Amino acid sequence: MAGYKAQGGALVVVLAVAALFAAAAMAMAVDDEHMYHWK
Repeated sequence: MAGYKAQGGALVVVLAVAALFAAAAMAMAVDDEHMYHWK
């Protein structure tokens, strides 16, 4: 049971990191678009 819980926790961490990375990539893309329009 403990191993299952640890695996679930790791999955949650991986998903959280992936979500953060996706949000950061999205912000970077929006930033790039704004910079492109400003030039």
